[in-house]
Amino acid sequence: MQRVNGVIAQFEHQYGLSADDFWRRFQSGEMADTADFMEWNVFYKMRQRILSRLRILCGNGADE
Repeated sequence: MQRVNGVIAQFEHQYGLSADDFWRRFQSGEMADTADFMEWNVFYKMRQRILSRLRILCGNGADE
């Protein structure tokens, strides 16, 4: 998780955009399909999957 967050933080700093804002804009087609943005998208989704699994493991999964 630290590595994933670190990569996301680098992209946020480089592009001056929060990961959540980037992801919304990328999904809506507002961002180009550059290699950086494709990679950022992968790391964002990876973080979301990790967080989802952690919620399940902590007993907060299906109801939230």
